[in-house]
Amino acid sequence: MDNILVVLDGSDRDQLVMEQAVALTSHNQAKLRVLMTVYDQIEEMHKYIGFDNYRDIKQALLDEAETHLRLLTDRYKVHFSSNMVWGKRWNKSVVDTANSMQADLIIKVAGDRQSGIAKLFHTPEDWHLLRDASCPIWMVNGEGQGLEKWLPLWVHLMKAESMACLARKLF
Repeated sequence: MDNILVVLDGSDRDQLVMEQAVALTSHNQAKLRVLMTVYDQIEEMHKYIGFDNYRDIKQALLDEAETHLRLLTDRYKVHFSSNMVWGKRWNKSVVDTANSMQADLIIKVAGDRQSGIAKLFHTPEDWHLLRDASCPIWMVNGEGQGLEKWLPLWVHLMKAESMACLARKLF
């Protein structure tokens, strides 16, 4: 793997995703790119109600996300590039970024709901990402998983003919 895209969402589990990505790059010297996705329901409220200071509120949210990103990434002695995107449908930005950088892997946090499948694919955007991405996706579920946790997912993907080409890219 030469290029890894790390997707952060501002949650408490971003640190775990970064730790996994940095650990992976220490083995193969891959290039990291961090994409911070930012969205707040204030945008939906603004569409219906309208706020005089909407731009200021949005900029404050983006500034807060940038601070979170810098505090998180400054902990690691790894060179990487980063950018932020605003939007409810972040999966499109992730796929576009992955394609433009020719990513070999996307690492992102997954949900932490009770069911096993929800731990892998939390939101509809996660499903869209899995469907549209041209490289493997490692959905870190917040439990500190290593490579041994990937295997069942890729075995399942290999069985589905439409996903086999995606699964083969890992091996």
